[in-house]
Amino acid sequence: MPAAESFTLLVPTYNRPGELGRLLRYLSRQPIRFPVIVLDSSEGPAREANARLARMSATPVEVVSFDASITPFEKFGRGAERTQTEFCALCADDDILLPEAVPALTEFLAGHPAIVAAHGWYFGFSLGTDLAITSMAYRGPSLDDEDPLRRLRRLLGGYEAVTYAVYRTEILRQVLQEAGGVRSLLGRELLGAELTAVLGQVARLPVLYYGRAVAGSGPHIQWHPVEFLLSSPEELLAEYARIREVVTAWLAKVGPTDRSAEDTRRVVDLLHLRYLSEYVTPGILDYLVDGVLGPVDPGELLRGYWPRLGRPPGGPLAALRRSAVLRAIRDRVAPRLRLAHLGLRPRVMTCLAPTASGAVRRYRIHADFFREARALYGKGGREAVEKLAHALAAYE
Repeated sequence: MPAAESFTLLVPTYNRPGELGRLLRYLSRQPIRFPVIVLDSSEGPAREANARLARMSATPVEVVSFDASITPFEKFGRGAERTQTEFCALCADDDILLPEAVPALTEFLAGHPAIVAAHGWYFGFSLGTDLAITSMAYRGPSLDDEDPLRRLRRLLGGYEAVTYAVYRTEILRQVLQEAGGVRSLLGRELLGAELTAVLGQVARLPVLYYGRAVAGSGPHIQWHPVEFLLSSPEELLAEYARIREVVTAWLAKVGPTDRSAEDTRRVVDLLHLRYLSEYVTPGILDYLVDGVLGPVDPGELLRGYWPRLGRPPGGPLAALRRSAVLRAIRDRVAPRLRLAHLGLRPRVMTCLAPTASGAVRRYRIHADFFREARALYGKGGREAVEKLAHALAAYE
């Protein structure tokens, strides 16, 4: 069945007509099109601008308006309830979905009834003067164990959100309805992912599927385990108790039945400790304890946490790669010399390519992304990068 008949894209937005307009123009330029429902809780001029953008789009766009006070996951749920197609997916207004991946994912779901959601590989990007492709953000394995508790183990053992996967619409409705039983943004995302894994298998297909904006989507509270821990530890524990109750109840419904309720709760507790261990390693805990003893302002403490969470290995070669001074000397003295000639891998590769409107854009491909692309595609890694840059020419 064509994507236009079986798939709907849900785009939540709030006071960002610039980002929404860029996404709708991008989708309008694609050879593969499908219905789009914009879930708009914007205010005043932004709401009016979003309505104009929808009318101008070559893609069929319906705008559904909400009060500005609605929470993100409530908005997601209302969008899923409105969807008429068999499959659907969410896409943040500042993210990118690659339409060419959609037919493969919907056809796969149609042929595999046990699988409730499917997605591919995600990449991180940022758009400024240049378009930077920073990393292969998500590329973990499928959650394909027969036992739902083992699927949960795989999910929480290397957590990667499934919020933006292509879902069976009926499953997404069910998951979002249950996720409404918890209060925080973190709790709803986590519970939604866990219930998805409990209800069925989640497939990861070998296709580039979705781009996540590195800049993030604005300030939120109770959205990350460490931010939650610093701001309201009592509520974090209470929220976990609510998540645990829902997850264990659903595990009891779907089986297997030979595991006691006590054993199930014990495993669920251990799996969530495993999930937290990715964010609160001993070194990070030392940093947080020192900051609280300091005391350091919680906002400042959190800002110092992010580089520690994703700090890459250092060393002399890393310092050389980062050195603007050395690059300037090279450009002046030996302009044809590249780090590869010295046995060093450059951290960023650049290329120029035209956009859909004919402007020339510089693409900055970080070595982390290219290395991951080579690991996934083998010798076709460079071709995959070039193909992605070509697809993103329509995003402007």
